[in-house]
Amino acid sequence: GWDPTDTHTTADNFWQELYSGSGTSIDTGVAGITAKKYLWIQIYLNGLTSATTMKAVLNGDIGANYALRRSQDGAADETFVNNSLGLYYHGGTSSEDELFVNMFIINNLANEKLAMSNSVFSTAAGAGTSPNREEVVNKWSNTSSQITDIELTGTYGSNSIMKIWGSN
Repeated sequence: GWDPTDTHTTADNFWQELYSGSGTSIDTGVAGITAKKYLWIQIYLNGLTSATTMKAVLNGDIGANYALRRSQDGAADETFVNNSLGLYYHGGTSSEDELFVNMFIINNLANEKLAMSNSVFSTAAGAGTSPNREEVVNKWSNTSSQITDIELTGTYGSNSIMKIWGSN
């Protein structure tokens, strides 16, 4: 919770930046990030030049250990269980231009990792086309380790960015 009397005069704010990366290949690497109980991931992808299928792979796990439910623009939910789509999955189209994601994860060691995310993406420039929205809830079934490595797969532009924040 927020404490209105806190003046934030120390570096002990709730969120601490754990990672900031950019480019056409974003991966925190095997050394990874510091394990934290809560994670906040911000992803901005641009230059989506092909039918981009972007996913966030955790700790190198490409097995069928993920489950997710998503809805785009309020449409009926899509459900994916026992899949290898990663913690966040976005199946794009060739007409997309940009994608922005805010994701929050509970990253307890002995529990499945639960996440929720909201994203917005555009399919055409200008005021004549509204952006699209996507809501995703998902989990990673790993109960033996915390998330310390996140890799974004897919085809995206050099101005793409991922930032990871964490807290205990």
